[in-house]
Amino acid sequence: MARVLVTGGPGFIGRRVVARFLAAGWDVTSFSLPGEAPPSAWGTRVRMAYGDLADRAAVEDAAQGCDLVIHLAAPVGVAGRYQWQWDVIAEGTRNVCEAIAAEGGRAVVASSIAVYGTLIQTQVCREEDGHGPWAGAYGRAKQGQEIVASEVAERTGMPLTLIRPANVYGLGGASAWGDRLLEAIAASGGAVFGDAEANDAGLVHVENLADALFLAGTRPEASGRTFNVCDANGVTWRRFMDDMAAVVGKPPPPMIPLDAALAVVAANEEPANLVEPRDPALPSMEGLNLVGFSNRIDAGAIRRELGWAPQVTYPDAMAAIAREWAARTPLTPSEL
Repeated sequence: MARVLVTGGPGFIGRRVVARFLAAGWDVTSFSLPGEAPPSAWGTRVRMAYGDLADRAAVEDAAQGCDLVIHLAAPVGVAGRYQWQWDVIAEGTRNVCEAIAAEGGRAVVASSIAVYGTLIQTQVCREEDGHGPWAGAYGRAKQGQEIVASEVAERTGMPLTLIRPANVYGLGGASAWGDRLLEAIAASGGAVFGDAEANDAGLVHVENLADALFLAGTRPEASGRTFNVCDANGVTWRRFMDDMAAVVGKPPPPMIPLDAALAVVAANEEPANLVEPRDPALPSMEGLNLVGFSNRIDAGAIRRELGWAPQVTYPDAMAAIAREWAARTPLTPSEL
């Protein structure tokens, strides 16, 4: 039986990836921080390993006997903390890749469209475009992650696939474009920026991403390749934010002029000089780099080479999000 290690297994993306490998008959190990409980659906079918990505011995123990790693674990939505994010994301990836290379296995590393940095503001982003000027600590660390993984692959001969997900939406695991976004809109009403009526949100549903990660880990032709993963459904930031606001019973969020938002953010942090946000309550440059511009992410390569296609449509996804959110939310006295 083939063995796979999934880092961040109990998380938003990880639990979907684990489900696919279990369904395909793989022996699965999940690696996560201590205290992260496995989903009840796993039962005893998944070996649970715990530790920090910085703990090389813990990572090596988790990887023992594995043929493949799907590396997902990383902090998301943290503004600033440049060195910490680098240590966890880039150096943690070094430990993961070296551990699986020692087992003679292959690695699929989940990176991010954040590696394109401010290129997102001006162009369609394709895999061959490489790294642009980073917009924050996360994008810098994700660029480092790709560099480190590629260095290990070149030095050891480890087969490597890099996956660059677009903006991953759905519910579960405190997802940035799901649970946390709904909570933020419920609390403040939310906002859209600039030409949100026209700017593409660059979405990928979490289930569609899990399909792509499974293909990347099981198709030999994926080795040595880098793939963007984006549903390319043409949903704008205005439509997405309006739809998410409707889920929590809020009106369409107001529009904030992009120039004004950029001026406030630029005065609050300096990504080029590794100066983190002085006021963490303000939007981050990394976030504004996405929501203030059109996310034109070309995912043609993974469609052509691996036959990936999104199975979950945007209308179906939003209907499921609304149902699940309503089931979670207690009724107010006036609704009873």
